[in-house]
Amino acid sequence: MIIESLLDTDLYKLNHLRAYFHHFSNMTAEFEFRCRNENVTFSAAMEADIIKELTHVSTLRFTEDELDYIANIRYHKNALGFIEFLRMYQLNMKYLTVRVSPYTGQLQIKAKGPLFQVTMWEIYVLAIVQEVYWRHTFNESQREYMMDEGIGNLTNEIDKVWHWKNGTPNASTLKLTEFGTRRRFSADYHDQVILTLIKHVPTDKLFGTSNVLRAKKFGLRPIGTMGHEYICLGQALKSVTVAESQRYMFDVWLKEYDGELGTALSDTLGTDKFLRDLTPMFAKLFDGIRHDSGDPIEWAERIIAHYESIGIDPTTKVLFFSDGLSFKKACEIENTLYGRVRTGYGIGTQLTNNLPKIKPLNNVMKLIRAADHPVAKISDESGKEFTDDPEYLAYLKYAITQ
Repeated sequence: MIIESLLDTDLYKLNHLRAYFHHFSNMTAEFEFRCRNENVTFSAAMEADIIKELTHVSTLRFTEDELDYIANIRYHKNALGFIEFLRMYQLNMKYLTVRVSPYTGQLQIKAKGPLFQVTMWEIYVLAIVQEVYWRHTFNESQREYMMDEGIGNLTNEIDKVWHWKNGTPNASTLKLTEFGTRRRFSADYHDQVILTLIKHVPTDKLFGTSNVLRAKKFGLRPIGTMGHEYICLGQALKSVTVAESQRYMFDVWLKEYDGELGTALSDTLGTDKFLRDLTPMFAKLFDGIRHDSGDPIEWAERIIAHYESIGIDPTTKVLFFSDGLSFKKACEIENTLYGRVRTGYGIGTQLTNNLPKIKPLNNVMKLIRAADHPVAKISDESGKEFTDDPEYLAYLKYAITQ
């Protein structure tokens, strides 16, 4: 089976789960899957395999060894109630619907139910759909050949960044985090990529991985803070206005983690709104900010200018980049910003689905409703907005400017 452990997910999902358990345990939510690729269709056989794989996920529980691992992550050490909650945690297929349209071949997946249940389906769904699709597209020998080529290409890319090439040393300062769970070619290829990174990337430049299972398995640092879903959730709360929702969710996060998980996500409601919400207090309490849409250099310049305008030295803060990065793009950003601010880079699809002659599925699964209320992600980039209610999206864009 593709998913053999509930740890085979991104760390931020566990961080969300803890916040939901403590603050939003009675909320319901709805997540919707979308494949953004044009001309990609799914078969009935793929649908059957996806359902089979997801049904297996619903039988999994956290093992004692896995619970011990989570409990020893620094900021979860004193979260006894959360760890006991995880001990009982199990996903339920009744909150998940999977269907391939017989007319269009489009894959339709929704997770609807208690927030703390449906939030965890996201990464498992995305990883399973990707792997099932390629398993049905190529036979085993083809996949093995493609993976060998992919690892060869990855090794060459690493050499260009961190090692001597053509007699010229490149002393790169780039620090890499592996971010590729959701769009990986396969779980097996994910392991091969991690082993290649460990072997070829200098130890002080490989910061860690977002995948909790692989952090545990390979002795890497698990990396993750918050995602768009968490901030979007605030739009559904009756106790705050939409305009205040992002600040409210930041405040809850900082209190829940006592400042330990201090990287804020900037583009859920757009960077303009984020900078208005990044008051001197939040700017001081958050260690850094993550970029996930729009031009990264323009974004960085705006963030640096904002820090300077409120009397904060940008070199004391971290800007973390994670939007569709390649090694080349990450190096360009690093060369531009070096010495002006601390940086980190999360590379995903270009690591775990870099195989020749294929275009990875651009799959997403996003929160669209909470407590029967529409929510939306605005983003800084055309095509990355996400909602099932265009009228609400229009209202949200207006409300956050007031």
